[in-house]
Amino acid sequence: RMMSSMGVSDVVVPLYVGAIYSANGVGQLLATRFWASCANTWGCRQSLRLTLILTGIWVGGCAGARSMPAMTALMFVRGLCNGNIMLSRTALRRSFTSGGVDDTDAFAWVATSHAASTLAGPSMGGVLYGVQLLGLPPWALPFLISSGLLLACSVVVTAKLEETTVESTAQQSARDPEIAPGAAPSYGAVDQEPATGEGG
Repeated sequence: RMMSSMGVSDVVVPLYVGAIYSANGVGQLLATRFWASCANTWGCRQSLRLTLILTGIWVGGCAGARSMPAMTALMFVRGLCNGNIMLSRTALRRSFTSGGVDDTDAFAWVATSHAASTLAGPSMGGVLYGVQLLGLPPWALPFLISSGLLLACSVVVTAKLEETTVESTAQQSARDPEIAPGAAPSYGAVDQEPATGEGG
């Protein structure tokens, strides 16, 4: 319906659907190294707050897009700005490593929340599509709600998340013998100890 409202011909609808989803994913892929570098340089809290604010702004920008090329471009920039999942996982791992606390449940909740959001987001968009707001396009409200949630999350991160860096995690690991050395994380990966066994 959004594409019909933009005057997109049925012939090119599949092309634009693929372009929109690909643009977001390609943007995320290209920016992965940048956000990893930010986490090492500035720390996870600062980087996560920045990516939430930037993503919230560009998601809000999608609310005003009135053509598919513009929407595709906005989705690409949104992908570039979106390091949320990677940085969230890294921040959790560093925080739990510094505290010497098992992080299994925390990572399970991250995965569950991400899966739930992939269902809730499109569902909300379908339910709220067509609600007119201040002369904006009929798809504006779901994007604005998503933008507001991302910006609200940036406030929570600022207020509640303690800053962690590679150096601080390594220093804490050195002070606490119960924390395995070298436990500072790779981005978004759950470190696992190699399996050992006895055999003859």
